[in-house]
Amino acid sequence: MIDHRKLRGYINEHLQLVELVKHHFGIELSPGSCRCPFHNDSRKSAKLHEDNSLYCFSESKTYRPYDALIFLGITPLQLARQYGEQAGDAVIEEKPSDIPFEAYWELRNRLRSQPFNLDL
Repeated sequence: MIDHRKLRGYINEHLQLVELVKHHFGIELSPGSCRCPFHNDSRKSAKLHEDNSLYCFSESKTYRPYDALIFLGITPLQLARQYGEQAGDAVIEEKPSDIPFEAYWELRNRLRSQPFNLDL
């Protein structure tokens, strides 16, 4: 079982949303009004706050680093494997069907070279 509250708190405190967006989407964000990187946005419909969060007015949703990683398809189990020890020894139940974290990053890096499009 994963202590989601502890894991979420650790990730939101130690990872920077601006860096995650830059790494995964190739988009530079600066505080204030901006395009939302979490959907195809043709206008500035979001606001990046100094508290490491982004609010999208189109979606009525707040994104923090943990939310961005979940959006990218990284499961809480994968996050716990990566950050669990640092986050306070979150207890993890192993599931054989889960993709190993390293395999996920390898796949993610290969897919990253393709254009990102949320319209399916």
